[in-house]
Amino acid sequence: MATTQTKTPAEQMQVLPVLVGAMTAGVVLFGVVTVILSLTGAEEAGTQGEGAGSPGVMWIALAAVTLVGIVGFVAVGAAARTRAKRVWESREDDAAGHAGLVRLLMVSTIARAALAEGFALFGGVLVLLYGELLPLAVMAVGVVMMATLLPAGSRLRTLKESATGMRMGDAGYG
Repeated sequence: MATTQTKTPAEQMQVLPVLVGAMTAGVVLFGVVTVILSLTGAEEAGTQGEGAGSPGVMWIALAAVTLVGIVGFVAVGAAARTRAKRVWESREDDAAGHAGLVRLLMVSTIARAALAEGFALFGGVLVLLYGELLPLAVMAVGVVMMATLLPAGSRLRTLKESATGMRMGDAGYG
């Protein structure tokens, strides 16, 4: 099995939507399970937040984690665009530059998906702990943010345009 270092940029780009899609599907599945458990009263059989801390503190923690996750999501994207210019300027040739941009896109996309996944799953945990459905809104925000990472080909074009300062067509992204 090939490692990330031995895969071609095209092969790496095929893997990226699968990784983000799997992370997103995990959050959605967890959300569905939490809703079913909440609506069927399954939490009554559990501790319903006993020993889990005060709900007020947990809502504050959810807000803080969500804010940090959103800011991190945006900051990592901006940092990737800035780094893309340096990657492109230091390339040996266009193929090496393209491969460097693919690696950068992979790392930044996985980091951004993990940030969104983190606060989304925390929201789901709070639904399970306290039986309230409001944190599902936080989960939805995380899922939407993760979904914005799925069109990997167009995001690579945008990253390359940012790096080169030139408008790119569809050629050369395979």
